[in-house]
Amino acid sequence: INDSEVINVWAIKDWETWANIEEAYEEDDGVARWRSTTQNVAIDWRNKLLAPSPLNPMNTGKIL
Repeated sequence: INDSEVINVWAIKDWETWANIEEAYEEDDGVARWRSTTQNVAIDWRNKLLAPSPLNPMNTGKIL
């Protein structure tokens, strides 16, 4: 690790929202401009989807 990594964790409402975000990476002009602006800053992008468990507070609406 060379002190240049960033981990960004998002909480996304549902599968449809996630799909819209993934599509925006390829189709949205605003996202394209942002990625173009950051192309010399970020040399690699990796996406990983983490699915919440059934008892996750986002599913139950209750904080432990």
